[in-house]
Amino acid sequence: MQKNNLEPIFICDIHLGKLVRLLRLLGFDTVYRNYMQHKEIIKIAKTDQCIILARDQGILGSRSINSFSPMFPMPDGQIREVLMAFNLRQCITPFSWCMDFNGEIG
Repeated sequence: MQKNNLEPIFICDIHLGKLVRLLRLLGFDTVYRNYMQHKEIIKIAKTDQCIILARDQGILGSRSINSFSPMFPMPDGQIREVLMAFNLRQCITPFSWCMDFNGEIG
């Protein structure tokens, strides 16, 4: 869950698994399961007020959700894009979020 109201919760589609690990490494709550379908991702995003990060344009078509599509093909470029797009550099708290289970660390 969100650490405070200023930091977003992200949910990523199957194409961004490596980006997920980088976001969690930097301390961001990031929902990801490689079997989620578009409808489930959109439902979770609406319910939990997540920002959808996706490469799949089928997910990004809904205007009722907040979403972003990284343009860089590699995770190091994608993480820079996300940090800049959402002005998150001041929110980075490395190693405060579990990279595997997406839970806050002590």
